[in-house]
Amino acid sequence: MEWKRVAAESPWGVRAKPLGGLMDGYFYIISGRAGAVTTYGDTWRSPDGVNWELMSNKTGWGKRCYSEVEIVRGNLVLMGGQGLFKFYNDVWRSADQGRTWQLVCAEAPWGVRAGHHTATIDDVIYLFAGHRANTGTVVAPNTARRARCGTGAARRGLKPGDTSTLTDRCRCTGGSTAGPRRRTGKPRLSDPAAGALYV
Repeated sequence: MEWKRVAAESPWGVRAKPLGGLMDGYFYIISGRAGAVTTYGDTWRSPDGVNWELMSNKTGWGKRCYSEVEIVRGNLVLMGGQGLFKFYNDVWRSADQGRTWQLVCAEAPWGVRAGHHTATIDDVIYLFAGHRANTGTVVAPNTARRARCGTGAARRGLKPGDTSTLTDRCRCTGGSTAGPRRRTGKPRLSDPAAGALYV
Protein backbone atom coordinates (compact mmCIF):
# COMPACT_ATOMS: atom_id res chain seq x y z
CA MET A 1 0.00 0.00 0.00
CA GLU A 2 1.28 3.45 -0.88
CA TRP A 3 0.24 6.54 1.04
CA LYS A 4 -0.26 9.90 -0.66
CA ARG A 5 -0.61 13.26 1.07
CA VAL A 6 -3.67 15.01 -0.32
CA ALA A 7 -3.40 18.23 1.71
CA ALA A 8 -0.43 19.91 3.40
CA GLU A 9 -2.80 21.59 5.85
CA SER A 10 -6.52 21.67 6.61
CA PRO A 11 -8.84 24.42 7.88
CA TRP A 12 -9.35 22.63 11.19
CA GLY A 13 -5.72 23.31 12.07
CA VAL A 14 -3.09 21.37 13.96
CA ARG A 15 -4.54 19.11 16.65
CA ALA A 16 -3.93 15.86 18.49
CA LYS A 17 -6.41 13.04 19.09
CA PRO A 18 -9.23 14.28 16.87
CA LEU A 19 -12.13 11.88 16.63
CA GLY A 20 -14.26 10.91 13.69
CA GLY A 21 -15.24 8.21 11.29
CA LEU A 22 -16.88 7.53 7.95
CA MET A 23 -20.57 8.14 7.37
CA ASP A 24 -22.53 8.65 4.13
CA GLY A 25 -19.40 9.18 2.07
CA TYR A 26 -17.89 11.79 4.40
CA PHE A 27 -14.99 11.57 6.86
CA TYR A 28 -15.55 13.45 10.12
CA ILE A 29 -13.11 15.29 12.40
CA ILE A 30 -14.46 16.09 15.88
CA SER A 31 -12.81 17.80 18.89
CA GLY A 32 -9.13 17.34 19.79
CA ARG A 33 -6.31 19.20 21.48
CA ALA A 34 -3.42 21.49 20.50
CA GLY A 35 -0.72 22.07 23.09
CA ALA A 36 -1.34 22.35 26.82
CA VAL A 37 -4.17 24.87 26.89
CA THR A 38 -6.14 24.54 23.64
CA THR A 39 -9.05 22.14 23.15
CA TYR A 40 -11.67 22.09 20.41
CA GLY A 41 -15.45 21.74 20.35
CA ASP A 42 -16.11 21.66 16.62
CA THR A 43 -17.28 19.22 13.94
CA TRP A 44 -15.86 19.06 10.41
CA ARG A 45 -16.45 16.75 7.46
CA SER A 46 -14.89 16.08 4.07
CA PRO A 47 -15.73 13.85 1.09
CA ASP A 48 -12.10 13.58 -0.02
CA GLY A 49 -9.72 14.88 2.68
CA VAL A 50 -9.07 18.02 0.62
CA ASN A 51 -12.32 19.97 0.82
CA TRP A 52 -13.62 20.48 4.37
CA GLU A 53 -16.92 21.84 5.66
CA LEU A 54 -17.41 23.20 9.18
CA MET A 55 -20.62 21.60 10.44
CA SER A 56 -20.62 23.28 13.87
CA ASN A 57 -18.35 25.08 16.29
CA LYS A 58 -21.13 25.42 18.88
CA THR A 59 -21.79 21.78 19.62
CA GLY A 60 -23.23 22.05 23.12
CA TRP A 61 -20.65 19.69 24.62
CA GLY A 62 -18.08 22.47 24.68
CA LYS A 63 -14.33 22.26 24.12
CA ARG A 64 -12.85 18.92 25.12
CA CYS A 65 -10.41 16.20 24.10
CA TYR A 66 -9.79 12.47 24.62
CA SER A 67 -13.47 11.66 24.16
CA GLU A 68 -14.71 8.87 21.92
CA VAL A 69 -17.06 9.04 18.93
CA GLU A 70 -19.00 6.20 17.35
CA ILE A 71 -21.39 6.15 14.39
CA VAL A 72 -24.61 4.28 15.10
CA ARG A 73 -27.63 4.15 12.77
CA GLY A 74 -26.61 7.38 11.05
CA ASN A 75 -25.96 9.16 14.35
CA LEU A 76 -22.66 10.58 15.62
CA VAL A 77 -22.35 9.68 19.31
CA LEU A 78 -19.75 11.43 21.51
CA MET A 79 -18.91 10.01 24.95
CA GLY A 80 -16.96 11.43 27.90
CA GLY A 81 -13.56 13.10 27.65
CA GLN A 82 -11.96 16.03 29.39
CA GLY A 83 -11.74 19.79 29.20
CA LEU A 84 -8.84 21.74 30.65
CA PHE A 85 -10.09 21.33 34.22
CA LYS A 86 -12.94 18.83 34.12
CA PHE A 87 -13.61 15.20 33.18
CA TYR A 88 -16.95 14.07 31.72
CA ASN A 89 -19.21 11.02 31.56
CA ASP A 90 -21.93 12.55 29.42
CA VAL A 91 -23.20 11.30 26.04
CA TRP A 92 -24.15 13.53 23.10
CA ARG A 93 -25.75 12.56 19.80
CA SER A 94 -26.07 14.27 16.42
CA ALA A 95 -28.63 13.06 13.89
CA ASP A 96 -27.86 15.75 11.29
CA GLN A 97 -24.21 15.17 10.36
CA GLY A 98 -22.84 17.14 13.31
CA ARG A 99 -24.79 20.36 12.70
CA THR A 100 -26.59 20.13 16.05
CA TRP A 101 -26.00 17.94 19.11
CA GLN A 102 -28.43 16.63 21.71
CA LEU A 103 -27.51 15.61 25.25
CA VAL A 104 -28.91 12.09 25.67
CA CYS A 105 -27.25 11.14 28.97
CA ALA A 106 -25.90 13.71 31.46
CA GLU A 107 -24.19 11.16 33.72
CA ALA A 108 -23.49 7.73 32.27
CA PRO A 109 -22.94 4.94 34.84
CA TRP A 110 -19.35 4.34 33.68
CA GLY A 111 -18.15 7.46 35.52
CA VAL A 112 -16.05 10.41 34.38
CA ARG A 113 -13.11 9.44 32.18
CA ALA A 114 -10.97 10.36 29.21
CA GLY A 115 -8.66 8.43 26.93
CA HIS A 116 -11.06 5.50 26.84
CA HIS A 117 -11.83 3.46 23.75
CA THR A 118 -15.05 2.35 22.11
CA ALA A 119 -16.20 -0.01 19.41
CA THR A 120 -19.60 -0.64 17.83
CA ILE A 121 -20.89 -4.10 16.94
CA ASP A 122 -24.47 -4.63 15.75
CA ASP A 123 -25.46 -1.08 16.77
CA VAL A 124 -24.19 -1.66 20.32
CA ILE A 125 -21.46 0.62 21.67
CA TYR A 126 -18.80 -1.00 23.87
CA LEU A 127 -16.68 1.27 26.07
CA PHE A 128 -13.33 0.27 27.59
CA ALA A 129 -10.91 1.58 30.21
CA GLY A 130 -9.71 5.23 30.31
CA HIS A 131 -8.44 7.47 33.11
CA ARG A 132 -9.72 10.31 35.25
CA ALA A 133 -6.67 12.34 36.35
CA ASN A 134 -4.46 14.75 34.44
CA THR A 135 -1.41 12.85 35.67
CA GLY A 136 -2.81 9.57 34.37
CA THR A 137 -2.26 7.91 37.76
CA VAL A 138 -5.91 7.23 38.53
CA VAL A 139 -6.92 4.53 36.10
CA ALA A 140 -10.61 3.89 35.56
CA PRO A 141 -11.86 0.35 36.27
CA ASN A 142 -11.26 -1.87 33.25
CA THR A 143 -14.91 -2.28 32.43
CA ALA A 144 -16.73 -2.61 29.16
CA ARG A 145 -20.18 -1.21 28.80
CA ARG A 146 -22.69 -0.96 26.03
CA ALA A 147 -25.33 1.44 24.89
CA ARG A 148 -27.66 1.61 21.94
CA CYS A 149 -27.20 5.04 20.40
CA GLY A 150 -25.76 6.20 23.72
CA THR A 151 -29.02 6.16 25.69
CA GLY A 152 -28.39 3.28 28.10
CA ALA A 153 -25.47 1.34 29.50
CA ALA A 154 -24.82 -1.94 31.30
CA ARG A 155 -21.68 -3.60 32.64
CA ARG A 156 -20.37 -6.30 30.33
CA GLY A 157 -16.96 -7.50 31.48
CA LEU A 158 -13.27 -6.75 32.01
CA LYS A 159 -11.56 -5.49 28.86
CA PRO A 160 -8.61 -3.08 29.16
CA GLY A 161 -6.64 -1.40 26.40
CA ASP A 162 -7.17 -0.20 22.85
CA THR A 163 -9.92 -1.56 20.65
CA SER A 164 -10.74 -2.42 17.08
CA THR A 165 -13.42 -4.45 15.40
CA LEU A 166 -13.20 -7.22 12.85
CA THR A 167 -16.45 -8.75 11.60
CA ASP A 168 -18.51 -9.41 14.74
CA ARG A 169 -15.67 -9.41 17.27
CA CYS A 170 -14.17 -6.63 19.33
CA ARG A 171 -10.43 -6.85 19.98
CA CYS A 172 -8.60 -5.14 22.84
CA THR A 173 -4.83 -4.87 22.78
CA GLY A 174 -2.15 -3.52 25.11
CA GLY A 175 -2.83 -0.31 26.97
CA SER A 176 -1.25 0.91 30.20
CA THR A 177 -1.98 1.09 33.90
CA ALA A 178 -0.69 2.90 36.97
CA GLY A 179 1.91 0.17 37.49
CA PRO A 180 2.38 -3.52 38.27
CA ARG A 181 0.12 -5.51 40.58
CA ARG A 182 0.93 -4.77 44.19
CA ARG A 183 0.81 -8.36 45.41
CA THR A 184 2.72 -10.14 42.66
CA GLY A 185 4.80 -7.40 41.07
CA LYS A 186 3.89 -8.85 37.66
CA PRO A 187 2.71 -6.55 34.88
CA ARG A 188 -1.00 -6.20 34.41
CA LEU A 189 -2.47 -7.63 31.22
CA SER A 190 -3.07 -4.10 30.00
CA ASP A 191 0.62 -3.15 30.26
CA PRO A 192 2.35 -2.64 26.90
CA ALA A 193 4.99 -5.19 27.92
CA ALA A 194 2.33 -7.84 28.43
CA GLY A 195 1.14 -7.52 24.84
CA ALA A 196 -2.30 -8.76 25.83
CA LEU A 197 -4.93 -9.48 23.21
CA TYR A 198 -8.57 -9.96 24.14
CA VAL A 199 -11.22 -11.26 21.73
